[in-house]
Amino acid sequence: MALKGTTAQERAWNFFCAKGLSHYAVSGVMASIRAESGFNPRNLQNSCEKKSGYTDETYTAAVDNGSYGNFVRDSYGYGYAQWTYWSRKQNLLNFAKKKNKSIGDEEMQLEFLWEELTGSYKGVLTKLKAAKSTQEASNIILTGYEKPKDQGQKVKATRGSYAKEYYNQFAVKKEEKTMKVIIGSARRDENGKYAGGKPGDQDGVEVSTQNYVHTKGWYMFRFLSDEHAKKVAKAMWDACMNNNIGYCQAHRSIMAMLKKYGNMKAIGEKTETDCSDLVRGCIYEATGIDVGAFSTATEPSVLEKSGLFAKKVSVTSATVLKSGDILVTKSKGHTVIVVSVGGSAPSGSTSTSKPAVSGSTARVESARSKDAAIAGKYKTTSNLYLRVGAGTGKTAITLMPAGSSVQCYGYYTTYNGTRWYYVVYGDKTGFCSSAYLQKA
Repeated sequence: MALKGTTAQERAWNFFCAKGLSHYAVSGVMASIRAESGFNPRNLQNSCEKKSGYTDETYTAAVDNGSYGNFVRDSYGYGYAQWTYWSRKQNLLNFAKKKNKSIGDEEMQLEFLWEELTGSYKGVLTKLKAAKSTQEASNIILTGYEKPKDQGQKVKATRGSYAKEYYNQFAVKKEEKTMKVIIGSARRDENGKYAGGKPGDQDGVEVSTQNYVHTKGWYMFRFLSDEHAKKVAKAMWDACMNNNIGYCQAHRSIMAMLKKYGNMKAIGEKTETDCSDLVRGCIYEATGIDVGAFSTATEPSVLEKSGLFAKKVSVTSATVLKSGDILVTKSKGHTVIVVSVGGSAPSGSTSTSKPAVSGSTARVESARSKDAAIAGKYKTTSNLYLRVGAGTGKTAITLMPAGSSVQCYGYYTTYNGTRWYYVVYGDKTGFCSSAYLQKA
């Protein structure tokens, strides 16, 4: 595959993302490359240059043309990972010859690094895929893949800071872009479960909108009719803004409610639905056609047979989503509808945020840290949930539209390496991610 990007860092980021690694994992790998070689694939271990009489360029050229024949056994660190041990250098040399590439070729070294992770270091890769933070990912590569003599806390902290830097540079920037795509769905009940809760939306999140962040594993269905797409987005938005509609897999009654009240916005009694039942109802409201009951397992075949949609496509990071697109996971677990691209409510919708649910028992947590430097007024850069605590798993209080004003007095809580500011929004207080705030 041809590398994509204008810098070595961007090319490495895109390379490992394309392999399916999480942003945490990619950041950890890139921190290692920076620490070992400064993203110079021809880097000869600095301490060995004087000893060997070679520079980065002359050493690379001598190995490539065969005039230097001790590459495998010289114990000089070389390249992105500063490969040193003889068997790994032998494998690197063999890999380069097989690819008919220079030993210092950037793409070849990235591919070889990946071959090691998927081969002799697959245990490291397994741990890397499960990493929950940039620091954890960086530590896994340091102690399991690179394994230098010094693996102390100072080294870990330095590499962890590199990983966080790359995460902020690439992942957060990408997430800010994709957060402009808003999806809506029935998600879970007020207890975080899938059956057994009370009718209606008890915490404002059971049936709600959220920011879309691309992950692998979605099919997309796009309406053949632009009018149908427009109407289905509005139907889902209205469902998400109606606190009478809650979640329960065991009590799927949205179709009966639609036939009684006419549309999602008008439903005036406490009812329940799940993700697939709600998508069925939205399609019915938008088109007047009931495609029939389905689960997320059978949804692709049902939608294909309906004649309402273009051929399904697999969603990639390059896919441009449109309002009204229906997404269903290939793992047969969830389905959503894109309700907005650009951060605003669908045309014809009047509500821009879901009101907090009266009687909610969720309490706002206390902030754990203070930094006077962050105090001030901010604007949200995208639709953003105000939550009772730091982290997307915390209960949402309300959805703040893009451009909303909030006040921070310097208090925050750090979650997964990101500061969540404790802010005031109108008459409400809560936490929101600082990654989507811009100082006013």
